[in-house]
Amino acid sequence: MTHRSEKVLVAGQTIAVSPALARVVGLHEALVLQQLFFRMCLGSSDRGRKWVCVMHSGRPYVGWNDEGRKEDLLLSKYPFRRVLTNLRSLAVIYEAQHIEQPFDQRTFLSIDFVRLQSICPNCTISSGEKSNVDLSLSHSSKGGIHAPTHTPRIRDTSREIETPSSLDNLMTVIENLVGNRAGGINLRDQKCIARIRHMMESGAVPNRHLVAILESPHIKFPSEIESALQQAVKGLADQLAESRRAESEMAEQELTRRSNDQARRLCERAKQFLTSCSTDTLHLIADEIREMKVPPPLAARAIAAVVARDVGNVPASALVLRALAARVTDHFGQLQEPERSIA
Repeated sequence: MTHRSEKVLVAGQTIAVSPALARVVGLHEALVLQQLFFRMCLGSSDRGRKWVCVMHSGRPYVGWNDEGRKEDLLLSKYPFRRVLTNLRSLAVIYEAQHIEQPFDQRTFLSIDFVRLQSICPNCTISSGEKSNVDLSLSHSSKGGIHAPTHTPRIRDTSREIETPSSLDNLMTVIENLVGNRAGGINLRDQKCIARIRHMMESGAVPNRHLVAILESPHIKFPSEIESALQQAVKGLADQLAESRRAESEMAEQELTRRSNDQARRLCERAKQFLTSCSTDTLHLIADEIREMKVPPPLAARAIAAVVARDVGNVPASALVLRALAARVTDHFGQLQEPERSIA
């Protein structure tokens, strides 16, 4: 990108950075996205192969080597890795490898314009449609983009699942992650895919969880899908255990509340009965408490509660209720209506 010399401090190539985008994704991230978009729009590769622009699945991808990255993005290896990690977490880029040659380890990048617009709603994001058209037209041109010379093993993170409810379609997406090898899918991946299918067919995790995992831009291998599914199963099991624990606690609390309400009602009935009974009945009740096999201090407290025509605190009130059980039951019919009217 060049500008007139009176507009910049130093004449020559200048990298533009959007302050609005930088505030959302970060300064270095905005710089990389801008330069990536610039190379996508140009649709041409550097003669020295410092950066390469290719078409894959109808989308332009750009890849830099070490020298080109330092020259074009002003980032060395490890700072670029950090920026790339941040862009992955924001899900604003597509990634692919081995597009040109199977031994080419560089990572090719493209922009997810829809996602970028969603995280930066106040920014006017270019759709990139013109660059896609220009790139498609120049794909077969002599000085344009180099077409792949073989069937590439693509690790493309852009996956659109048409029918997420079909397990067979989901398994096809997983098998496509492995790519095309001369010897087919190896035994390790076959076993991994078989375990994934068994996990899904067993109903351990709903299909929607697998769809969410497959739509993640960071999932590239069947082993990563299996690991994510295992975590989902564990999460569902934890949620179920937590739900059951909460239900058990609620049931226990409800049982305790009912028990406390019943004890409170019995104490109120016992107080009403003691208030209405004769002195001779009080002495009979006291004698029954003395005959119970309980420590004398507790018996003394219970007898004192009876004499005072009141029910003391537990455990003395429990002894009083034991001694009054039959009498309160017989007398309950007389006390029920007044208690209901009082309530």
